[in-house]
Amino acid sequence: MKKLRFRLEDKARMFVNYLDYYLFKLTHFPKRLPEINKIIVIELKYMGDIIVTTPVYSAIKKKFPSAKIDVAVPNGMEDVLYGNKKISKLLKQKAKYRIGCTRVGVLEPKGYYLNRKTRPSKWQHKVFDNLDVLKTIGIEVTDPKLELYINPEAKKSIQNKLTREGVKNKDKMLIIHAPPQHKTHQWLPERFAELANILSKDYKIIFTGAKKDVPIVNNILSKMHNKAINFAF
Repeated sequence: MKKLRFRLEDKARMFVNYLDYYLFKLTHFPKRLPEINKIIVIELKYMGDIIVTTPVYSAIKKKFPSAKIDVAVPNGMEDVLYGNKKISKLLKQKAKYRIGCTRVGVLEPKGYYLNRKTRPSKWQHKVFDNLDVLKTIGIEVTDPKLELYINPEAKKSIQNKLTREGVKNKDKMLIIHAPPQHKTHQWLPERFAELANILSKDYKIIFTGAKKDVPIVNNILSKMHNKAINFAF
């Protein structure tokens, strides 16, 4: 019965999204795309959501090589985009021409402030949700890839910490960031411990986290019978 209910809920959600999309098309007549010289990308979520926007910047720069790309992110998330040379500034401002995603929920805002928005699609990776937005202004992407760059000072600091923990250059490492941004996303510590025990046969396991995450990581480590490194501080 649960599977049937979930299938019915998915179909109802898709019906609402398609209905909303075509109502949008009927009430928002196409506006000619202006000359593009400055673009702002707004992603007010957190690390994972910001990382999967990185293929967008490459695609925009390929289509509009002379345009400046500014990105708005929450406070504290700026380092996720460190070193990305396609980005000019990290900020937020009013935009004259707006494109965006189709919302997936029934009660969420539907984006009627946009000039163009994406056609609803079946479930897919968030990378492709983001790239679908670009299709509304004629940008096609055939080879998307994520991009992350490392601050040299941060790299040196981490290398020193790894050396103190006995990790060698030849060692294979696996990083686990267990604490979520929202408690509803928290996986059980017993399952993290079980997974880490299995993976520790082939990898050096390293747990990461901020100061507020220390109790969560310590709880996981207390349930493990193999060694792992604690980088939550």
